[in-house]
Amino acid sequence: MDKFFDFEGYKIYYHSNGEAKKGKVFIVHGIGEHIGRYKRIESILVNDGFMVEGVDLIGHGKTSGKRGDIPSFDFLFKVFDEAIKIQPNENVYLLGHSLGGLIGVRYLEEREKLFKKAVISSGIFYFDQSSLPKILLSLSKILLKIYPSFTLSNRIDVNELSRNEEEVKKYVEDPLVHTKISVRLFNQIITESQKALKNPVNVPILILYSKLDKIVAPVSSELLYESWIGEKTIKDYPMKHELFNDPEGDVVIKDILDFLNK
Repeated sequence: MDKFFDFEGYKIYYHSNGEAKKGKVFIVHGIGEHIGRYKRIESILVNDGFMVEGVDLIGHGKTSGKRGDIPSFDFLFKVFDEAIKIQPNENVYLLGHSLGGLIGVRYLEEREKLFKKAVISSGIFYFDQSSLPKILLSLSKILLKIYPSFTLSNRIDVNELSRNEEEVKKYVEDPLVHTKISVRLFNQIITESQKALKNPVNVPILILYSKLDKIVAPVSSELLYESWIGEKTIKDYPMKHELFNDPEGDVVIKDILDFLNK
């Protein structure tokens, strides 16, 4: 199912696929991309008996809004609430990647009873502000007050996304992919990543990452693992940032299936 629904002035793109024989997996994608980039893992999950669903975040993909700008995480949570109601199911699982990992964990913390389990891939839970020019940090604080939707480059090095050159090429040529991040979203990532590590919930979680990741600091996943109070598993792969799109990504997806099915 592909459809749009209206929510408080935004037109939200919703996608789902498969029958929820085992439940449904709600995917939260990363910055600059869209739900359509998860076809590989989607097809495997569907073939295994899970329905897959998700939305393009505000300011991303086919959803309306200024590119790279999200009003607030809390606003997104309300969008997710509406999306999940479209096809209700008692067994809901969360899968979040990169920025979607952070957004997903914060959503899980606010809606703990909604999810059976969670899978977080290359999530952002630590941001090294010293890696950015001091003038940029100072400017972001000023702009946050006077022009919060002002956008800058998200500084993603596309060559560090995947070892699969074809996937990198597809990313670069995808008309729905953008390179923007707003001052507001930048500051939310800093504050929400700190919140994420201080709001423990008792939900089983599988944390996937790579110590070779140069887009999100590997310590992010390690900090999340240390802070989690529920059943938890962490796995490290010799890959780049996008684990699902690696030439050996099927190994990662098999680990996800094993976790969801046990």
